[in-house]
Amino acid sequence: MLLEAGGPGQYRGRVPHVDPAEVYRTQRWTELSRRIRLRDGGRCTICGDPATCTDHVVPVRLLTSFEAAFDPTNLRATCTLCNVQRVNHPERVDPFPLRREW
Repeated sequence: MLLEAGGPGQYRGRVPHVDPAEVYRTQRWTELSRRIRLRDGGRCTICGDPATCTDHVVPVRLLTSFEAAFDPTNLRATCTLCNVQRVNHPERVDPFPLRREW
Protein backbone atom coordinates (compact mmCIF):
# COMPACT_ATOMS: atom_id res chain seq x y z
CA MET A 1 0.00 0.00 0.00
CA LEU A 2 1.26 3.46 -0.85
CA LEU A 3 0.74 6.48 1.33
CA GLU A 4 -1.99 8.67 -0.09
CA ALA A 5 -2.21 12.25 1.09
CA GLY A 6 -5.58 12.65 2.71
CA GLY A 7 -6.68 9.23 1.51
CA PRO A 8 -7.52 6.03 3.33
CA GLY A 9 -3.90 4.84 3.13
CA GLN A 10 -2.64 7.82 5.13
CA TYR A 11 -1.30 7.00 8.55
CA ARG A 12 -1.74 9.18 11.56
CA GLY A 13 1.22 8.97 13.87
CA ARG A 14 4.01 6.49 13.16
CA VAL A 15 4.32 5.20 9.59
CA PRO A 16 5.46 1.59 9.17
CA HIS A 17 8.98 1.44 7.79
CA VAL A 18 10.05 -0.68 4.83
CA ASP A 19 13.79 -1.27 4.96
CA PRO A 20 15.19 -0.72 1.43
CA ALA A 21 18.06 -3.14 2.13
CA GLU A 22 15.53 -5.93 2.70
CA VAL A 23 13.97 -5.22 -0.71
CA TYR A 24 17.13 -4.82 -2.80
CA ARG A 25 18.83 -7.98 -1.48
CA THR A 26 16.13 -10.32 -2.75
CA GLN A 27 16.20 -12.47 -5.88
CA ARG A 28 12.67 -11.24 -6.50
CA TRP A 29 13.94 -7.63 -6.78
CA THR A 30 16.80 -8.63 -9.09
CA GLU A 31 14.44 -10.34 -11.52
CA LEU A 32 11.76 -7.63 -11.33
CA SER A 33 14.34 -4.90 -11.89
CA ARG A 34 15.58 -6.66 -15.03
CA ARG A 35 11.99 -7.02 -16.31
CA ILE A 36 11.24 -3.32 -15.68
CA ARG A 37 14.30 -2.25 -17.69
CA LEU A 38 13.16 -4.52 -20.53
CA ARG A 39 9.58 -3.18 -20.27
CA ASP A 40 10.88 0.37 -20.62
CA GLY A 41 12.95 -0.49 -23.69
CA GLY A 42 16.31 -0.44 -21.92
CA ARG A 43 16.20 3.36 -21.78
CA CYS A 44 16.03 5.83 -18.89
CA THR A 45 12.45 7.10 -18.67
CA ILE A 46 13.76 10.51 -17.64
CA CYS A 47 16.57 11.33 -20.09
CA GLY A 48 16.62 8.49 -22.64
CA ASP A 49 20.15 7.25 -21.91
CA PRO A 50 20.72 3.50 -21.47
CA ALA A 51 18.97 2.29 -18.30
CA THR A 52 21.17 0.83 -15.59
CA CYS A 53 18.83 1.14 -12.58
CA THR A 54 15.23 0.64 -11.57
CA ASP A 55 13.68 3.50 -9.62
CA HIS A 56 10.69 3.55 -7.28
CA VAL A 57 8.51 6.54 -8.24
CA VAL A 58 7.20 6.61 -4.66
CA PRO A 59 10.35 5.89 -2.60
CA VAL A 60 10.58 2.65 -0.63
CA ARG A 61 10.85 4.59 2.62
CA LEU A 62 7.30 5.93 2.04
CA LEU A 63 5.73 2.56 1.31
CA THR A 64 3.54 1.00 3.96
CA SER A 65 4.16 -2.63 3.08
CA PHE A 66 6.99 -4.84 1.89
CA GLU A 67 4.84 -6.10 -1.00
CA ALA A 68 4.33 -2.55 -2.33
CA ALA A 69 8.05 -2.41 -3.14
CA PHE A 70 7.42 -4.95 -5.91
CA ASP A 71 4.51 -3.15 -7.60
CA PRO A 72 5.54 -2.67 -11.27
CA THR A 73 3.28 0.39 -11.62
CA ASN A 74 5.54 2.17 -9.11
CA LEU A 75 8.76 1.28 -10.95
CA ARG A 76 10.61 2.78 -13.91
CA ALA A 77 13.94 2.31 -15.62
CA THR A 78 16.54 5.03 -15.09
CA CYS A 79 20.20 5.66 -15.81
CA THR A 80 22.58 5.94 -12.87
CA LEU A 81 22.85 9.73 -13.14
CA CYS A 82 19.09 10.35 -13.09
CA ASN A 83 18.64 7.83 -10.27
CA VAL A 84 21.31 9.50 -8.12
CA GLN A 85 19.95 12.99 -8.86
CA ARG A 86 16.45 11.87 -7.93
CA VAL A 87 17.61 10.22 -4.69
CA ASN A 88 19.78 13.16 -3.62
CA HIS A 89 17.67 16.01 -5.08
CA PRO A 90 14.11 14.86 -5.78
CA GLU A 91 13.08 18.42 -6.66
CA ARG A 92 15.43 18.40 -9.71
CA VAL A 93 13.75 15.53 -11.53
CA ASP A 94 10.06 15.37 -12.38
CA PRO A 95 8.79 12.40 -10.34
CA PHE A 96 6.22 11.55 -13.01
CA PRO A 97 7.82 12.27 -16.40
CA LEU A 98 5.86 11.86 -19.59
CA ARG A 99 6.62 8.56 -21.29
CA ARG A 100 8.60 9.10 -24.46
CA GLU A 101 9.03 6.82 -27.47
CA TRP A 102 12.72 6.07 -27.93
